Amino acid sequence: MKKRSNTPGQRAGRPAFAATALFLATAAPVQAQTIIGFEGMPTGQLMVDQTETEQGYAFTNVWGDQFDIIDENISNQLLAIGQYGAVAQGDVLVVRREDGRPFWFDRFDLRSASSYHSDSIDMVGYIADTLIFALAEVNTNTSAWLTRPSGFGAPISELHLVGATAGQMALYLDNFVFRATAGGGTITDGGARVHFSDFGVVGYAEGGFNVRLEFPAGLNHGYEVGWFLRTGPDPAQVRQPIPDSATYESDTATFTWSGDGIGGLTAQLVVVIEDTSPAQVGSSGASRWTLTLGNPDAEPRTVNLFAYTDIDADASTDNTAVLAQANERIQVTGPAHSIIDIHGIGADRYQVEAHPGLLSLLATDFLTLQNTGLPMTGDYTGALQWQDRSVPAKGTLTFEWTISATTADILFINGFEG
Repeated sequence: MKKRSNTPGQRAGRPAFAATALFLATAAPVQAQTIIGFEGMPTGQLMVDQTETEQGYAFTNVWGDQFDIIDENISNQLLAIGQYGAVAQGDVLVVRREDGRPFWFDRFDLRSASSYHSDSIDMVGYIADTLIFALAEVNTNTSAWLTRPSGFGAPISELHLVGATAGQMALYLDNFVFRATAGGGTITDGGARVHFSDFGVVGYAEGGFNVRLEFPAGLNHGYEVGWFLRTGPDPAQVRQPIPDSATYESDTATFTWSGDGIGGLTAQLVVVIEDTSPAQVGSSGASRWTLTLGNPDAEPRTVNLFAYTDIDADASTDNTAVLAQANERIQVTGPAHSIIDIHGIGADRYQVEAHPGLLSLLATDFLTLQNTGLPMTGDYTGALQWQDRSVPAKGTLTFEWTISATTADILFINGFEG
């Protein structure tokens, strides 16, 4: 195949940095980074279906013959697009983590092979086959290296480099900066255990976190627990985003959010589990969920916070639920008589519906909970609302709820909350 000329050709170029983002986003807090410099890959053309890996990331040529790893000046390898001919629309190179986990894409370096417009590509991010972000018409007309932020404000599971428009020269790419997302994890105390699956931590769960609430370990009373937030005049509440960080240490899990997707506020959720059974066998226990919102603005922010719970007491969807304390405390009883107590400390409103009715309302509509739905039997889902609360300027506001379990009564809960 003929090597592409370094002299200008007749193919029309595009303005440098013609870009379109499908979502406005800001960068997430810096975590451990992986820089892909292509030094660990063999040089040469990436053939269709060929995969090369570096530091846990796999680059696969799905379609096209214009993806090459080249050695620039015998000192720096890079990814060349259109080195030997024009890139074609629909050429696709896909980047994934070898372990299949989602990842953050922060930035990359680019330049033209010469001082003429390079070929253009679209950078498209997906998670679970859903398009999340797109950076369109990535190109440049300078031969000097430039660093460009991706603008991707959420994790992705695949990054697609898609041929868009032919320019006059090859597009050179280098130093892709990726960050792994935190995974699921488990916290324990005695014989009680809470497990957070990957859904909600590295991928989306409809209700926030997909969780196992095990009192005792092995007997799961949970399905999903999470929070929804509405800020100021927003037309609807939003589900908690994927957290920027997640840590699990002994009896405590901590999750943080930088502000992307929650109106510019920051958030930290701390979950603590306690085994309250006399013999520490987990037959009774409690989990405390403490969410702190931070307001970086110079003016107060009004928020509505919803704590959502999908409880399957005794690992069953055949539950009975009653209001234990207006309007902030609900008890769910399973067929084996385990009692799950959900207490939103100081909550103003509640609503209970059989799955998935309430979740559909939270996910789509401006919602004020109606203090309805109890008593009920069936597949329990419920939410507690703190209504029109003010987050102080340059300050924080904290919300707390507990989810507790016992096989007989809930007398221990008062001690845990005191």
